[in-house]
Amino acid sequence: MRTVRVFYKKLGRLKFISHLDMNRFMLRALRLSGLPVWYTEGFNPHPYATFALPLSLGFESEYEVMDFRLTDDGCTNGDVERALGAVLPPELPLIRAADPVQKPGKITAARFSVYFETADAAALRERLEAFFNRPSIQVEKKGKKGKVSTLELAGKASAVSCREADGGLYLALTLPAGNDNVNPTLLLDAMEAEAPLPPYKVTRLSLLTADGTVFA
Repeated sequence: MRTVRVFYKKLGRLKFISHLDMNRFMLRALRLSGLPVWYTEGFNPHPYATFALPLSLGFESEYEVMDFRLTDDGCTNGDVERALGAVLPPELPLIRAADPVQKPGKITAARFSVYFETADAAALRERLEAFFNRPSIQVEKKGKKGKVSTLELAGKASAVSCREADGGLYLALTLPAGNDNVNPTLLLDAMEAEAPLPPYKVTRLSLLTADGTVFA
């Protein structure tokens, strides 16, 4: 028995599928693939799979990660790519299958891109740069039990940059992930509370480890 790690994208309409429903979808894809996947034991056997880091509803992703086990060590990563890639929809393209290098607990950050549909990219760039250079950015976050806490987000975003392209403006930034997770929506909502933002789309580009390398 061995563990395989697959990397894939989540695009288009599938960004509106929740993390839980996406898990179910991927388990069904594993069943349809015909791969020698290891199943859990008990009254309701199902393929055992784990996902590196949940993706927020409404976000696209260029770098999703799923681990599962194979009962046949002779089944190669190439076999996995062909079999699983054949049953995934176009909005969920498979990037590659590989042997796991790091444990998901090593993920400490995520790289994001936010595309804004705007005819005045220069003004929006100026606003974004001023916002991220503030000495204090405080936002309120509601916990699972309804308790509201105040978070200080100044300095949480790193490698912040803007570029004009595709008739709008792209904002790129790296935020803490894992145990100290910061959702980009917190920052965008804080800006929106001050003045309306143009329509935007958030894409997670990659997952990073403490030394800044891409999680593998």
